Amino acid sequence: TAVPTKNNVFFKGNCSYLINQKAQTITDNDINNAILSSLNNGAIPYDIVNGIYFVILRGDFIYSSNKNGPAGSFCGYHNVLRINRVAEPLKVVVVIDPSTAVPQNLYCMSYISGPTANGDLGADNMVSIYAHLLVETITNYDGRAWFRDRDNQENADLCDWNFLTTANSNIQVDKKRFLVQSLFQPGVGCVLS
Repeated sequence: TAVPTKNNVFFKGNCSYLINQKAQTITDNDINNAILSSLNNGAIPYDIVNGIYFVILRGDFIYSSNKNGPAGSFCGYHNVLRINRVAEPLKVVVVIDPSTAVPQNLYCMSYISGPTANGDLGADNMVSIYAHLLVETITNYDGRAWFRDRDNQENADLCDWNFLTTANSNIQVDKKRFLVQSLFQPGVGCVLS
């Protein structure tokens, strides 16, 4: 029997990291180096047990991932970053701003179209992508936990871009409204949570 999990997510800090502006392409190594540098200089807190490290990329860089294929074919991903000094890996999420992507990330922009609840097509798309990847990181951060056996789909993938509404928003956080995709709940199907 599926039992819903009640939990909280807390924002613990953020920082900006300047990647070589002459570089046209950002790689997995650039992402890993940005996280490690920010941890080592104290710009962000170190939490191996509960921490999830989000990297939000401007879309005007071309992102090349060994894991996910060419830029423009994915909206973001979650992964682990193994470092030598600890046994447990860091949980990492990368989200790309699809509105400024070069080439334009039509895959991510085609699901939420304007006008959006907040008037920012890129940011409003990123909220749903962020939520999608947060849930997958919690339930299957290293690829060995929750996924459907027959096709390796994770719980957010099973309801990918299913918002359960035709309106431009389906949740409210404080005074802002957002359109966030539904998530798979075993025995129920796609639900908002």
